[in-house]
Amino acid sequence: MKYIRVGKAEMKPDVYGGESCEEHIPRWMGYLYEDDETDLEIIKLDPKAFPAGTKILIEIPICPKCELQQELCKCGFDWMGWINESYS
Repeated sequence: MKYIRVGKAEMKPDVYGGESCEEHIPRWMGYLYEDDETDLEIIKLDPKAFPAGTKILIEIPICPKCELQQELCKCGFDWMGWINESYS
């Protein structure tokens, strides 16, 4: 199965945090589908556990027949079969 990258997140600390605006506060900043940078608080990895610059890549599988992602694929590829075979 091939994958395409649809987004990423990077641990970019807020370097102006705290009351004094001098505290570094760890946070994930993300980019999805070439959109603007957004705060991805839905990521459950504690950013304090990773150094600044750590990156998470978000990739989704594409159909081996038509090379489209699942929601766009119309070629009849058995996605449920692939999911069951891959993750059971």
